[in-house]
Amino acid sequence: MKSNIYYLYFLLIITSSSYSQTTLSAGDIAITGVNTFTRSEFSFVLLAPIDSGTVIYFTDNGWQASGNFLLGEGIVEWTANSDLPCGTEVIVKDRRGPNPLEASIGNVVDLTNGWGFAGNGDQLLAYQGSIATPTFLYAIHFATTTGWTDATNQNTTALPSGLTDGVNAIHMVFDNNIYDCSVINGDPPAILAAVSTTTNWTGSDSTRLSMPTCSFVCGSCTSSVIWDGTSWSGTPDLTTGAIINANYNTSSGSFSCCELTVNSGFTLTVDSGTYVEVENDVTVDGSISVQSQGNFVQNDSGGTFTLNGTATVSKTTPIKADWFYYTYWSSPVSGETIGNVFSDVDGDRRF
Repeated sequence: MKSNIYYLYFLLIITSSSYSQTTLSAGDIAITGVNTFTRSEFSFVLLAPIDSGTVIYFTDNGWQASGNFLLGEGIVEWTANSDLPCGTEVIVKDRRGPNPLEASIGNVVDLTNGWGFAGNGDQLLAYQGSIATPTFLYAIHFATTTGWTDATNQNTTALPSGLTDGVNAIHMVFDNNIYDCSVINGDPPAILAAVSTTTNWTGSDSTRLSMPTCSFVCGSCTSSVIWDGTSWSGTPDLTTGAIINANYNTSSGSFSCCELTVNSGFTLTVDSGTYVEVENDVTVDGSISVQSQGNFVQNDSGGTFTLNGTATVSKTTPIKADWFYYTYWSSPVSGETIGNVFSDVDGDRRF
């Protein structure tokens, strides 16, 4: 029996077995390297957090234009053995021994007892589901000049259904290929776009390459701008962090940012009719004051709000027309009581 629990960013399928499975979509992982020389090897990065027990399959079977696999090659099953965050990079190697595969993270099994890349053209297709009804996550086709055509032998493949070349699939002409780690910090779509760009890869037909260990960090800001009391050092937006290093009132301008820091000794005032929008984390060493009709929005439900200073919200309610009128206020809080929040309101007038 299965019960489905929906989250903001992904669907977890909880089964009656001993593990949970995170259901992924195209682009929720990206393949970051393949080697064919000496022993077969590949690496991939998670671009979404996953639960322990999540299974991802990798195969060098080609995909036919008719919508089926051309079988006869290998299938690798990788399983997460712990909860893993976005940005985790995994390397899978063929060890040529009694336990033929090993993974740097998680557990890996060769389901066909013979997985390995061909040296004159092959592919690696990542998917969830079954071999009959796969949901493709990412694909790389390499060591051929023909690109995505059709699976007519072990060296060829069509572009898997649901994937787009240059978006969540990539074609390379070398036997050995690795992503150059040129973009490792940022929102997952930015990382995915960089990994899926051929000019960000290094390839060789004569040299085995070292699998990348790029230390990916999802959601981090690409840069920061500072308010110094007179002007911003740049333009704050959802890709840049904002540092408040002097008093700032949004009557001078609402703004959005990737992360927000209010330094000690300074106050960020969110005036009525204005807003501050933060994509990820907030750190308040100084003060934040949100006025009655101001809006302070933190988009990521997983973002942290670290309060070392003070944060206050002022609300003005209109005069009531009669005794049975009421004002309804709501906000997420932690470790707070209604008595502390509305200490000046009569006990029989607050609920």
